Amino acid sequence: MRAFFEALASSDVTQMEDVRSLAAPGSVAALYLEHQTALSVALRDGGSEAYDPERLTKKGDGFESCSTADKKDEKKSCSTYGDIQSDGDKISSFTVNGKDLRNRLLAGGKKRFKAGDLAEIRLVTAYQSVNGDLYVALDLRNTTSGAAVAVESRTAYRTPEGRQVQLAGQSGPTSVQADSMAHIALAFAAAEVGGELNLQLFVESGGSQSAEVRIPLK
Repeated sequence: MRAFFEALASSDVTQMEDVRSLAAPGSVAALYLEHQTALSVALRDGGSEAYDPERLTKKGDGFESCSTADKKDEKKSCSTYGDIQSDGDKISSFTVNGKDLRNRLLAGGKKRFKAGDLAEIRLVTAYQSVNGDLYVALDLRNTTSGAAVAVESRTAYRTPEGRQVQLAGQSGPTSVQADSMAHIALAFAAAEVGGELNLQLFVESGGSQSAEVRIPLK
């Protein structure tokens, strides 16, 4: 069990992939691991360094994962994994900072959405973190004949209540080259799953070609 949470604390793609067998297939635990792996893959695909590994310690019947930053002006952040449930010898569910994951996580499936002639996009996962922000992991495949495609800053998310939330940040490549694919991750402040992503793409070469695709997060 500890190895599973150590992998999450590491933010290392290989280490997280190696503990997939410790989660019950189709469980909330497996989906949470998939989401965290996808975020780290996006960082890797974008050429960025992985998140700093966190220090994992036992806390009651669960675990606490804390940042290892030693700077005096940097506030230490921690996540607590509790109420750990198992299906046989596999982890099936747990809480993060006391919050249930079941209504916060969404599996994307295999469907691909077309953004005009620019790209095909697959929703990998979506997750409303315990701080309330929404993170969406996507697999983007460039389908142009030779142009690089990038995410437009006008990309937005419509919450289940109809509130529009603009893109707050993203990780992954700044653009995806022709005949290439990559993971990208998008962040939206104070938003929950159940709405619709309006993904805006454009050709990076300076041309006017652009496209949009609406992806339900339900």
